Amino acid sequence: MKKIFFAVVLGFWFMNVFAQGTVDLKLSKPKLYPFGIKSIDPSMPVLVDIDHDGDLDLFGLKANIGIGGGKIYFRENTGTDSKPVFAKPVINPFGLKSKDLATPVFVDIDNDGDLDMFGLKDLSKLGIRENVKGGRIYFRENVGTPSKPEFAEPVMAPFGIKTKDLDTPVFVDIDNDGDLDLFGLKAASGEGGRVYFMENIGTKSKPQFAKPVIAPFGIKTKDLSAPTLVDIDHDGDLDLFGVKSLFSGGGRVYFMENTGSRTKPEFAAPVYKPFGIKYKCASAPVFVDIDNDGDLDMFGFEATFGGGIFYYRENKAK
Repeated sequence: MKKIFFAVVLGFWFMNVFAQGTVDLKLSKPKLYPFGIKSIDPSMPVLVDIDHDGDLDLFGLKANIGIGGGKIYFRENTGTDSKPVFAKPVINPFGLKSKDLATPVFVDIDNDGDLDMFGLKDLSKLGIRENVKGGRIYFRENVGTPSKPEFAEPVMAPFGIKTKDLDTPVFVDIDNDGDLDLFGLKAASGEGGRVYFMENIGTKSKPQFAKPVIAPFGIKTKDLSAPTLVDIDHDGDLDLFGVKSLFSGGGRVYFMENTGSRTKPEFAAPVYKPFGIKYKCASAPVFVDIDNDGDLDMFGFEATFGGGIFYYRENKAK
């Protein structure tokens, strides 16, 4: 999942492709094992401010090869919001002891000001890389506080989410109605899964998800991870990054611009190797402002034997 930016070529491409917005990406060369993160994981790590102190902490998934699922680990950011330093990993943090197929995600699903958790429980006895039938999504409410999280017992198939998935879901307000909708990756035959969409037909504090729509908004590829949705061109709507399965270890990153609106998304045909991302990837790229300089930096997950290698590309546009 690597992006190598050539400013001159992309500057011309941006002017032609992104007529409605501006892409301020000028990425550095990839840095493998950034910030001391040296593990090879079966799932893309997650960056989130879990303790509400203004910087991004890290959650990952340690593989248990051959015995099914992986163990969640946590690395607190003991540096600052502009110069992150991650502490040594803590296994089973905050009482999260399940064997999972993917790194958990954290989102304020009930609009109470703290981060709740969604995970993907491995229901098989296979090794984590051999389970192609997927797992069950579960939910753990944060019953602690924004700065001291404490998670309730897991609830399986929460809010009507009953699919068998290959990745933890992604929650975004895709239709700009004030609540969080869901994108997931449903297990399918062979390698990869099908992206699906579940609209939140409840409220921002009491979510309830409609039945899944497979291949929504023209997303018809078989993918290796749930997509990333981000306003990459600063035009007010969410664009999409995915990773198409190549059936040979890793996948090819693609980009679909939102050519609709913030309330009625409509995605253009996929563009492969966008922004110079030419390598085999195990997950869609993630964009966060890790150094607090006001732009989006990129984290990728290069495919390797047994999982992927986390890498970082700083955005030097500003």
